[in-house]
Amino acid sequence: MKNQTRSSIILMLLLVTPGACVRTVDLGTVEVAQDVRQETAVRTASNLPQAFAVVIPPRLPGDCPPRLRDDGVGATLDLHRAMTMPVQDAGGTRYETFGDYRITPPGHYGSTTPADGLRVDCARLRAIGLVTLGAPGG
Repeated sequence: MKNQTRSSIILMLLLVTPGACVRTVDLGTVEVAQDVRQETAVRTASNLPQAFAVVIPPRLPGDCPPRLRDDGVGATLDLHRAMTMPVQDAGGTRYETFGDYRITPPGHYGSTTPADGLRVDCARLRAIGLVTLGAPGG
């Protein structure tokens, strides 16, 4: 009787224990986009201001402002994407923040399509060059 009880208890533990120890975790889906530093060639821009004016300030120091303005030509720049990239100089490597901005109205700075945007150094608010953003709203 003892052996039968002991076997029953062991069998119950074997059946119950795995269910109690298994935990299901939903990790969700992560989209991985191609590195924008490699996918986007920077092209020469023209008729650029010395610096853009900030319309909407960044939420945190070091971030890109969500909206910039060029009063000289009446253009508004809206942040499409921002990235931190390594920049190397004689002092070593440091990281700087750059923003790709949609130009409104399109056609300024040498852009030829509404899909063109302007890459801006967010610390200095100076343009780097033209980039392709994709269709507006995309």
